[in-house]
Amino acid sequence: MSLRSLAVPLVLLVVLAGCRVVEGPVRDVEAGAETQQKSAAPAAAVLAPGTSAPVPDARPVDPGIAAVSLSNPTAEAAQALEVCRVADYGADKVAAMGHVDRAREVTHYVRLGQHPELQTDKPAFVVEFRGELPVARWIMTDPTCIVIDGEALFFGTGPVRLVGEEVQVTPQPIEPGPDRALPPVQP
Repeated sequence: MSLRSLAVPLVLLVVLAGCRVVEGPVRDVEAGAETQQKSAAPAAAVLAPGTSAPVPDARPVDPGIAAVSLSNPTAEAAQALEVCRVADYGADKVAAMGHVDRAREVTHYVRLGQHPELQTDKPAFVVEFRGELPVARWIMTDPTCIVIDGEALFFGTGPVRLVGEEVQVTPQPIEPGPDRALPPVQP
């Protein structure tokens, strides 16, 4: 039995067990360069019944988090946009973005489990994407990129599949879900 034939069952086992998957240095086919990205297994997908359309978000936008301008970002926001590869994916894929004072509070804004990387009081920039994006060896739907100390960590917050595979994993919702929303990005 080859490693490739074990990949899908192994991914299913990891995702269903609620564990994270961390990628080391990978060759990103799109960028054509070595990248140090981490990707995590998906947390949950919130979809309208019988569709692939997201349920409208009724959470209030946190007034304490400043909206980010894509055309005139702060230096810190520009760094987050760069390490999250927004230029590669397209600014139109960015749905929301903001600076969170402590990474451990990200779960108030994004549907994620308790990942060890986020259990810190260090600040984090959070970039929520919409649509399918290739991240390392994954195709992630609606992923979230969280930047801590200049390092980008990608989390699948919607359905995820391995590149070249047809099997898609949509994890069960995590409760309680986020209670606040990040501001939408500004032009």
